[in-house]
Amino acid sequence: ADSSALMNTVKKIARRLKEQFPDKKRIGVMIEGLDVAHVHVKVFPINSGQEYRRQPDLDSEPDHNALAKMAKILAF
Repeated sequence: ADSSALMNTVKKIARRLKEQFPDKKRIGVMIEGLDVAHVHVKVFPINSGQEYRRQPDLDSEPDHNALAKMAKILAF
């Protein structure tokens, strides 16, 4: 039941991303949870496998204003 609820939520978020980013070809989903008692699901719009595998720049400060704006756009 938990896995089903999780994947239904992932699908809902993916549909929302597709609505908000129609220029993107795909919605990437990455599920991680090794050696921990929980899981992280990352859902993000992409155009290619190269974007899917891109490593983030962990040395740069995130654009907090852009992230806040994005949160409002994606809110249900």
